[in-house]
Amino acid sequence: MLTERLLDGILRKLPGQTFTIKRVRKMWTQEEEARFERELEYLTEQHPLERIVDGYVFLTETTMEEGRYFQEHGGYRYHSFEEVDKRVYADREKMTLCMLGLSVAEYLWETILLIHRFYEKTIRKVCGGSYLEIGPGHGKYFLEAYNLGKFQKYVAVDVSKTAIGMTDAYMKRYAVPGGYYELLCRDATELDTREKYDFIVAQEVLEHLEDPLGMLRKIGSLLSENGQAYVLMPIMAPSKQHIFLFRDVQHVKQMVKQAGLEIVEEAYITAKGMPVEEAEKKRLPVNACLIVKNSH
Repeated sequence: MLTERLLDGILRKLPGQTFTIKRVRKMWTQEEEARFERELEYLTEQHPLERIVDGYVFLTETTMEEGRYFQEHGGYRYHSFEEVDKRVYADREKMTLCMLGLSVAEYLWETILLIHRFYEKTIRKVCGGSYLEIGPGHGKYFLEAYNLGKFQKYVAVDVSKTAIGMTDAYMKRYAVPGGYYELLCRDATELDTREKYDFIVAQEVLEHLEDPLGMLRKIGSLLSENGQAYVLMPIMAPSKQHIFLFRDVQHVKQMVKQAGLEIVEEAYITAKGMPVEEAEKKRLPVNACLIVKNSH
């Protein structure tokens, strides 16, 4: 199995993760295990397995580096899109390794696995005329929503040509035929507010922006009368690509309210199930998974 070969390669380079990976594997459902194997089959058609291992090692080591920086300085390393674009996004090699690493981390990092489960539970409950995903990245969440077939129209928008290309390739490979979807390479803030959506997803987006409040307001303006949105707002979650620092849960809630939105459902995911209050005190990551709607 590709999964076993990948994990052997990772643990040769990161033997300290043996216990953590073993614990997360025990959490997998049969469906998640099969999905990971399928993901690796797809990735290895384009990259040698060793390069995928290198991507995961790169992501892990850079995340740890940024975590140390955050604990020492009390903030993120970069504060503008221009800085991140120059040092990260413009470096094709780093971006490729990062995207490969994220594809693996979605199954090996407990917090990301639990975030996906929250999304999966949510998307199975909603339906309507139109679905919008802002920042689809590699396209896996967009594909999952599309293949459920609970909306008449699916739209994904990303400023990155690379992300749209990855989503396009993923959809062409795995999308169930017969539905309608559209991929737009543009800034989501430029979307026409006369076009309304019944469900909007913005995951791994807001912390990458200099003005997340503006994006939240834009999301509200794109929602249909009874529409809802799923937003992920990582708190104290250092990464070379993260610009905006959400300081604590209260900060997140205040911004949601300021944007004219209200929380319908919420979940706060921490490493190893640590209580949120303890994570905030230790300045460790808390992932705020929120379902929101417009306040009336």
